[in-house]
Amino acid sequence: MNKLSRVSLTSRYQQRGLSLIELMVAMVVGLILIAGVIEIYVNSKQTYRNQDALSRLQENGRYALSILTSDIRPAGFSGCGNIASMKINVKANPPVPSSFGAAEAVVGYENTGGLNWDRTLPAGLGADVGNSDVITLNSSNGCDAVLTGNLNIINANIQVTDSCGFSQGDVVMIADCETADVFRIVNVTNGTKIQTMTHSTSSNNSNNLSKLYQTDAQVMKFISQTYFIRNGTSGIPALWMLDNTQAVGGDNPIEL
Repeated sequence: MNKLSRVSLTSRYQQRGLSLIELMVAMVVGLILIAGVIEIYVNSKQTYRNQDALSRLQENGRYALSILTSDIRPAGFSGCGNIASMKINVKANPPVPSSFGAAEAVVGYENTGGLNWDRTLPAGLGADVGNSDVITLNSSNGCDAVLTGNLNIINANIQVTDSCGFSQGDVVMIADCETADVFRIVNVTNGTKIQTMTHSTSSNNSNNLSKLYQTDAQVMKFISQTYFIRNGTSGIPALWMLDNTQAVGGDNPIEL
């Protein structure tokens, strides 16, 4: 083998593989590229999480506003009469609000700092509300039953059509466009398309209604609900609703 052949063979052996420096440079460049890809992935994931959280916040906000809107619109509804000109007598015992009129249709309670509000909160609310503003809505339900019987004395049981499906313990309002009485049903007897409801003093301050109502009177469910914000079961602020016609405890108030 001549000298030229030996040099060529040596050169071919020397050019095989990578040097340690070249390998280290390649590894550094590779790590930089991988770090860049990871950074892009992490940022994209964080952006997705932020967008998802914002979407949930907006969705919850829309849901809360839809609930409030659907209850605010009928606030003060009292049947065929104008609540401002009607005489409404509340017979039901607490926790039912003691009065119902134009001034009580929508009642706001502004938090003035800490556990202080500009007026006394409804029964059952207090420290648990935190520093939330509060709103109470009072109205009667649009489903009205027609008065059909027992119209001879003011303390007679009320007989109505069974179209609304009243139950024992419900708070109802009987109204004839001029006068109304709000009372709690003590007992219900279901007949053939007729419901007979008693309104004794065990749940009412009187078993006497304000007048002898006639068949033009409507009987509707009375609704009084208070909304406020406090931490929910997940530990974050949530919308809560208190039914003012029922005792506090159990599912009252309820997280919406």
